[in-house]
Order: sequence, then C-alpha cells, then structure tokens
Amino acid sequence: MPLIKSISFWYLLFSVLLYSLFLGLGGGGNWELSFLHLLSVVTYFLVIHAQTGMTHTFYNSKNLGWTILAYTLIFIFLYNFISYSFSNNYFVFSTADALFYHKESIKINSGSFINGISNFLNDWTFEDLGAVLVISSVYKIFESNLLLNLFYLVLTVFSGIGIFKIGRYLLDHKSAYLAALTFSISSYFIWFNSSGLKESILIFLVIYSFLNYYNYLFQRKIIYIFYTLFFLASIMYFRPAITVLIIAALITTYILQQRKSLFSKIIIIIFIGGMIYGSTFLETLLNRYLLGGIDEMIETKEISGMVKGGIGFTYAINILAGMIGPLPTILPNKSVILSFYAPGLIYKSLISIPFWFGVYNIFKKGLCLFYPMIFFVMYETFSLVFILEGLELRKSLPHFPFIYIIAFAFISFFYQDFFDRKRKFYISNFMNILFVGIFILLIFWNYR
Repeated sequence: MPLIKSISFWYLLFSVLLYSLFLGLGGGGNWELSFLHLLSVVTYFLVIHAQTGMTHTFYNSKNLGWTILAYTLIFIFLYNFISYSFSNNYFVFSTADALFYHKESIKINSGSFINGISNFLNDWTFEDLGAVLVISSVYKIFESNLLLNLFYLVLTVFSGIGIFKIGRYLLDHKSAYLAALTFSISSYFIWFNSSGLKESILIFLVIYSFLNYYNYLFQRKIIYIFYTLFFLASIMYFRPAITVLIIAALITTYILQQRKSLFSKIIIIIFIGGMIYGSTFLETLLNRYLLGGIDEMIETKEISGMVKGGIGFTYAINILAGMIGPLPTILPNKSVILSFYAPGLIYKSLISIPFWFGVYNIFKKGLCLFYPMIFFVMYETFSLVFILEGLELRKSLPHFPFIYIIAFAFISFFYQDFFDRKRKFYISNFMNILFVGIFILLIFWNYR
C-alpha cells in the first residue's frame, strides 16, 4: 500500500525536521526526554514500515497482540525508568489524578469494601469510582503502580485486538491490522498505560461496546446485545457522557437507516421521550461539563488561562484541534507530559486527512456500517469543542481508535474500485499538499 508508506515517510521526515529545528534553536531543556521522544518516532516508523509489507497470512490477532505487547512493554519500562530518574516515582510526571486513584484504592482495601465505596462517594464523584474499583482490585495482589502498568499492558493488547476485530468486519485484514497497530503503539496511548490514570480502562470499554455491537450485527446472537449493554453500563463508572454519546450515535444510525418506516418514527418519539424523562441526568451532565452554564463556563476558562486571544480565536483553535489534533507540543520544557504525547500526535495529525476523506466517501456511498463510529467521533468532538476542551487529549482519547479505523478504511478504498486512476492521482497530490500544510501548522504551533 503506497499510501500507507507515503504517510509513514511523511511522518518520519516531519518529525525529524521538527525535533531538529526546535532542539537546534536551543529549546530542548530536558535532553534525555527529547532523545526518548525521538527514539519513539524512529521505532514507531520502523514497526509500521516493517509490518506494512507482510504477506496476507501475517495479519492476524496473534501477531498483532505480540507486537503490541513487546513494543508497549519496552516503552512502559523506559517511561517509568525516566520518570523515576526525574521524579523518584512511577507516575510519569502526572501525580494529580493518578496519585489520587492510587491513594483511594489503598484506602478502600484497608477496610470494609462496601464502607469504602460509600465513603468514597460521599467525598468524590461517581465517574471516578470505576477507576478506584478496578485499581483497588489490582492492588489486592500487590499495591504498586508498576503492577497496574502491567494490567494496563494486558488491556492494551486486548484493546488492539478489539480494534482489529471491528476492522475485520468492515475492511481487509491488512488495513484492520494497521489501524489497530498504529493506535495501540502510539506514544500518547503508551503514556496513559504508564501513568496510572483511568483512560486505559475507558478505552477498552468503549472499544468492546462497539465490538459487541458489530458482533450482533454480523452474527445476530442476542447475547451480544447484553454484552454491549454491559460495557455501556460499565462506562458510566468512568465517564457517563461517553455512554450517552455512544447511544446517541447508535440511535442516529438506526434512524438514518429506517427513516421512511413508521417504526422509526415511533423510535424517534420514544427516544425524545426518554431524553425528556432523563433530563435530570442530562442536566447533571451539563452542569458537570458546562460548570453551571455557558457564560460561567467561559468565565471559568478565562480565569484558568484556557482562553487565549479571545473567545473566537480559542474556539477556532479548538475546532482545528478537533479536526486534526490535538496538536503536538514537541519540547519538554514547554510541557513534560505533552512532550510524551507528541510523537504519536504527529502521526495522528497526518492520519486525520484520510479520516476526513473517508467520512466524505462513506456518506457519499451510504456505507451505513461505518456510521456509528463516525457519529460517535463527531458527537464527542463537537461536545469537547463546545466546552472548549478540544485541546485536551485525555477527553478526546475515547474516539481516537475509530479515527484510525475510518482513516485506514479510506486507504483501503483507495486501492479498490472506488476511484478511477485520474481521481486517485488528484486525491494523492491533494493529500500531499495537506500533509505539508499540517507540517507548517505544527511549526507555528510549537513556535508560538
């Protein structure tokens, strides 16, 4: 697949140029971290490049799992090693929520389990309970953040295999494999697997909610409906809004597929009635994320320094981040944590181009099987932009796996009968222009 190789080479070239430029300007600060991130860029490219040219039989769950396991294990070790060298702990420069989950999990294990949950809910939010329940269960073996990292490593392997299985329903095996691989070994995802935060569990639950939905569509076994509901219910303990957005995406897809039938109109009425009935829950979510109202939210964002250059400019940046980002911050002296995200986000920025091409062509061709993933991506992106959280990777992460699936779906389409030779030529050249445009944007973003 020349297009995949083209994206990979653009990625390597742009990354090396960006790091060389900004390190050459004397902005490196932490040279050990900068070297680690550059190593991440090179190894990421080499793994993708090496596995792009394999035979068809290579692209299976077993090889994907072992690749993710080996690659992630190495970098989790490196991230923890350098974290301990700098900070004398294994939270990889993030001791806020990670340390909170760590302490609360130990506290729950120290007494009655039921009383521990009750005491936790008296002091903290419902959406943090899931993380504490899972982490405290892991800590029953041994109270160590390193053990949690190993648990997250296992979840990462299963998450990657879950993406691959979704992709197999919709794509050729090679495209499904590469979509799962490129997301699973991204530097930002590895960082979350190393930090002790809850996102690794949340991503797993989101992926398997969609996987069981597709299992039902293709196998028509009722058990998969119950599995889907179970995973959707589990997400409520981590980030309730995600459950609402997934359900909204599934219902939107169903309505579009059945828009001329009387039954679909009944479903719409029931859905609207359910939304009204559940208005108290929705109001709680809105108050949680709008911080009491739009005006108060904006005022709070301004006070916290999240609004820079005016509301209009901030929204424009958030929209841009929602479309192709969040944009990577290269240098550790700007932000240590953001610098860990950067190698993976550079590739994510490039893969966003085939993603949007994929969205356009999927709707044009009426490929309804892709709709739930696309609507979920759009709903979550819009909601984050609306509350000025489009730059927050942690909030955006749940829909990232589906951006990779849709992007590689377009790459797969590119080499099928979707386009004639002349159109392929124009699309390829237009994409190359957009890639260069993203590179220029990343220079300005890091130079700001």
